[in-house]
Amino acid sequence: MLAFTQVPDPGPTSRCLARQRSDVAPRGNILECVSDGNSTAVGDPSVTYVGDGWFETSLGGFGLHGDYGVVLVPVSIFEHLDLADVHQALAAANAAADLSALEWLLTDEANPRNYDDPGARDSYSLDLDHDAGQVLIRIRTARWVDEDDPERDTIRALFAPFDAHRGTKTAIGTDENENMTVEVTIPPVIGSAAMRIGDEAVALLGALTGGGITLEVGVGLVRSGMHELLIGQRESDWLDAKKQPYGLSQDPHKLELAKDVAAFANGAGGLILIGARTEEIRSGERLAEIRPIPLNLINVQQIRDVLDDWVYPVVEGLEVDAVETDSDRGIAYVYVPLQGQERRPFVVAGMERDGKVSSVFFSVPTRRDDDTHYSDVASLHGLLLAGRLAVATLNARDTRSG
Repeated sequence: MLAFTQVPDPGPTSRCLARQRSDVAPRGNILECVSDGNSTAVGDPSVTYVGDGWFETSLGGFGLHGDYGVVLVPVSIFEHLDLADVHQALAAANAAADLSALEWLLTDEANPRNYDDPGARDSYSLDLDHDAGQVLIRIRTARWVDEDDPERDTIRALFAPFDAHRGTKTAIGTDENENMTVEVTIPPVIGSAAMRIGDEAVALLGALTGGGITLEVGVGLVRSGMHELLIGQRESDWLDAKKQPYGLSQDPHKLELAKDVAAFANGAGGLILIGARTEEIRSGERLAEIRPIPLNLINVQQIRDVLDDWVYPVVEGLEVDAVETDSDRGIAYVYVPLQGQERRPFVVAGMERDGKVSSVFFSVPTRRDDDTHYSDVASLHGLLLAGRLAVATLNARDTRSG
């Protein structure tokens, strides 16, 4: 068995951009963090190793914790760091003879030295990938495996699509106790993005041993051909299963596809799995069986074209693909990532009335649990009014500044 600890999701709607700012002393890079349209400058994110196991940034310092024997990094600092700077600092520490431990562990405490037990997040650590010249996330497992263990091949297959989509490089190693480790070398991104990669990697591994499955984990399993692990999963606010492909030669079926995708886009994102049978349970429906369908029934480009014509605005990051399971058979999926609030609502251009689809009407569907709800007239009026007020405010501000 493998043992993992789930780390809270740092939030996919936040992003940070490194920029040059002349109003920061000393002049240099700052991070401007954007979350749901709000921008906050957080200071110079560079990190420097100053010796004796201690690192300094403009956001605070951190270093070795005697009880842990590793460097404890406050999340409040790490989430703003650029991993290119982290790599340089780790390399400097590695070259210093006075540092006995290189690995970094994240902690939610702002001043971990003040606590005997600072609550380190131990689901993964950070270290150097000397060959790649980048930072790696090391996930330790509680299982001893030899070089010929078939689970190594399973994990390699699981992480191949993960690496392709995240720009990472995964290798399997062993720690000092000869337990298996999974080491994910990550590109030079901002710390918050690195944390998200680490969280997804831990959750993806956890799915092999019955851990909780989230949207990102579910997509990872489907990409890697391990969709069988989704059997028993209940249809929910992120998962919808279809036994047969959408019949896109007729408008009602085009409308159904558009409605399903727009509902996830207006919610928390979602995965439509095509080629899976469900069964009724007391709380809804759950996946009972994977039933591969002829791949010639799946036209990925046609699905995209329908969504381009029927859903507005365009869903960012939409992924439509098919995974072959047998000769000429497989499953298809539509992955709708979490969309920013500034892009919502997603509108479906059409509505079915009296058995016919009319383009005169439109709808705003939202996924709630395993069902689809539609915005009523009052909600739509509120959105229109809010938009008008926002435009009026911007126009007034431009008039005053002019």
